[in-house]
Amino acid sequence: MRTPVFELHVRPMFRATDKAHMGFAFDLWDYDDVVANADDILARLQSDMPPTATGGPWPQEWITLFQRWKDGARKRLDLGTAAFALQQGTTKTTITATGTFPADGVVGWLQLESETATSKTYVPLW
Repeated sequence: MRTPVFELHVRPMFRATDKAHMGFAFDLWDYDDVVANADDILARLQSDMPPTATGGPWPQEWITLFQRWKDGARKRLDLGTAAFALQQGTTKTTITATGTFPADGVVGWLQLESETATSKTYVPLW
């Protein structure tokens, strides 16, 4: 069985509505906040969170995956750094990144973070 990784397996389970709902206590998209509050997050997930009005409780397999991550190494991706430039044309936008990967052989990509009818927000992952 593969080791769950925060940016690949845990973070994508937290929807924008989950983040907004819990923003008063901690940031569900922040690795350090989730690590510091993992026991509390798991307890809430095992009871009735998220509430039905904001999407409903997680499926049991999501809760099990979060618990595996929490009880294990709490692995995360090694992060690099990059500067991004946008070139906007009439029919497409090109994003160029220049930076450093955390190690040789690491591959990077842009992950869709949020989307509206008029825009999309991406974050780099390595």
